[in-house]
Amino acid sequence: RLWPVDANGAIAADAVPRRLQGHAGPIRSLAFHPTEPLIASAGEDGTVRMWRLTQPPATIAAGDAAISVTAAVASRLGEVTATAATINGRPTIVVRETATGKTLATLLGHDAEVTSLALSDNQQRLASGSADKTVRVWNLADAKFPEIARLEGHAAAITAVAFNADATQVVSGGADNSLKQWNLADSTEIRSLAGHGGAIRCLAVRGTSLFSGSADGTVRVWNLADGAAVRSINHGAAVHWLDVTSDGAMAASAGADKQLKLWTVATGAAIGTPCEHVGEIAHLAFRGDGQQVVSSAADGLRVWNVEGRLLEFHAADEKPSRMATFGADASLSIHGLTPNNELRRHEIRLARLLTGHDGAAVAVRFTPDGKSLVTAGADKTVRVWNAADGKPVSSIAGLTDAATSLAVSPDGLKLAVGCLDKQARLFTLANGQPVAAWEHPEAVHAVAFSSDGLRLTTSGGDGIVRVWDLATKRELERFAGHEGTALAVAVSSDGKTIVSGAADKTARIWSVSALGVIEADVAEVTDLAFTPDGQS
Repeated sequence: RLWPVDANGAIAADAVPRRLQGHAGPIRSLAFHPTEPLIASAGEDGTVRMWRLTQPPATIAAGDAAISVTAAVASRLGEVTATAATINGRPTIVVRETATGKTLATLLGHDAEVTSLALSDNQQRLASGSADKTVRVWNLADAKFPEIARLEGHAAAITAVAFNADATQVVSGGADNSLKQWNLADSTEIRSLAGHGGAIRCLAVRGTSLFSGSADGTVRVWNLADGAAVRSINHGAAVHWLDVTSDGAMAASAGADKQLKLWTVATGAAIGTPCEHVGEIAHLAFRGDGQQVVSSAADGLRVWNVEGRLLEFHAADEKPSRMATFGADASLSIHGLTPNNELRRHEIRLARLLTGHDGAAVAVRFTPDGKSLVTAGADKTVRVWNAADGKPVSSIAGLTDAATSLAVSPDGLKLAVGCLDKQARLFTLANGQPVAAWEHPEAVHAVAFSSDGLRLTTSGGDGIVRVWDLATKRELERFAGHEGTALAVAVSSDGKTIVSGAADKTARIWSVSALGVIEADVAEVTDLAFTPDGQS
């Protein structure tokens, strides 16, 4: 959790923390980037994540709690959004520029509730399906936003619409279990596609392939060139949403079973294990490169890799998002509707996932210049990563047991590592060469440099805090008082004060002139840090 603080470093009583979620186990260490809004975390799941902090959600269009939004869509990269609602008794579609909330078009014409919307890839056309059994197509490239096609033929309400790749055709699905393919040049039906045993709930088109999801629990693949049925994939429950990678190779379906499932389109074979939400999934979308998929539900928004592994979770703060799209730079735009039907947009920079440790990642630190990230693991290695792109730079493998902690010197030249083998080790960061090692009676659990880089403070299993001179390698001072393992140490900016936290549930303040003890509330103290001014 990330708590906002005021100018004095205090947390307001009513402050609401931001939650960064994605690790599959306990988080062992955190580090702030020295200059950028970036946090790194190391976890027992063996991963290191870099989180770029973003601004809170922005309201891009005012809402009215008395109005029920019946359909919503966002363009694939999130530049345009459209919502449908019945306003003053009239089915109304509003198209907006997402970045500013500016209304681009207000479209009227349907005689009953608008149930589905689709934008063409070039954002120049909008298709709307309605309970009045018609599909209407609107020209957004024309300043007057005229209706250019009215398509009729379904025996029941329209429940899903989609454009083909070049927006010359529209496919519609209905509560009559049928699919219809339409030619927009003359508003004629090309063909009807039969096979589903339930209402059509969702559609997607990739190239000449049409994908349809139905209340009958199946996803079907069709050839738009001749209308041939290509494949039927059994989701196992009513399918509410689906998306397909841009190359058409992989499909994702979400259903009434609260599960997201991934499929190989060529064979219909399932990929990985089902991805589960607590609530019904309201939306899903693939990233442009097809390597991740985002799903939203009442409990929040989740990002998965294509093996079905959860990468991130963002808890819902209001109600499930109706739209979520990946930007060209892999940012995630969440377009949600508040209880008052305000249209809100939240830009999320997804965490960069760093993998390489074979076991828990236990410590993480940025170098002072912010260019590198250093991590230590239970696999007896220290790894250095490029903070800009997350790529590995080097690895230090001179440890004989699991690492527990690490610190980077203020000049960024040296690295200290605490280990379970009772050693605190000093390395040259550039080449990983060992410089010194200090033996302790028990495992070393914490290391910290002084601000001038001349001393190293350590603590460990014997509860004693020790200060070492890096030039002579001699112990300068020790502080005893903890009744359990000393798990964390921090040194003030002037080097005159040390704070240690321990398993005895106390944080102790050590200095030449005075000693202090701070009682913890309920649990052991595992990490500490001073404010930059050294006063807190």
